[in-house]
Amino acid sequence: MPSSQTWSYMLPHFNATVLDRVLHESNMISMSQTWSYTKTHIENPMS
Repeated sequence: MPSSQTWSYMLPHFNATVLDRVLHESNMISMSQTWSYTKTHIENPMS
């Protein structure tokens, strides 16, 4: 079992890594959604 000192050292780093990954993935998702929306709009301007 890791000591509390180890945990207090590891947790901020772990959180930052996870947060970074989540932000990156949600960025990618919103970018691709925006792109597909834009593409659809360009191809079918009336829709």
